Amino acid sequence: MKIQENRVAVVTYLLKGDDGLVIQEATAENPFAFIHGTGQVLPAFDSALLGKVAGDLYEFRLTPEEGYGHYDDSRIEDLDPQIFAEAPAEYIVVGATLPMEFNGHTVFGTITEIRPDAVVMDFNHPLAGKSLNFSGIVIEVRDASAEELAHG
Repeated sequence: MKIQENRVAVVTYLLKGDDGLVIQEATAENPFAFIHGTGQVLPAFDSALLGKVAGDLYEFRLTPEEGYGHYDDSRIEDLDPQIFAEAPAEYIVVGATLPMEFNGHTVFGTITEIRPDAVVMDFNHPLAGKSLNFSGIVIEVRDASAEELAHG
């Protein structure tokens, strides 16, 4: 059975940056499963796996445009420290990624600096500006159940 729209693909992957460092891994013991063509993964990831079958090895590279976009300095914000006044102090540290409400949507930002006058947060995706190098194997391909299609 081939990977195509509305089929569950179960894969391993090793994700590396262009520097060769491992960013993330899904192993045979803890594989990654997704429903192809439903927006659960990057569109270019979906496209690269289209037509593969169980047992196929794969290797491909996504550019920043195909991944999480280019790094955008305008997505760095100086926020009033009072916004965080009621948050537990152990959450408000450099490097912490926090959910923030913006125009009725939840967005994630990473604290990059804490000053008396501002908490500086970076709202770029952590992989923005990076090329993504995937390699792995397709473990299983099957039709998605009605429940899986309804709930992702």
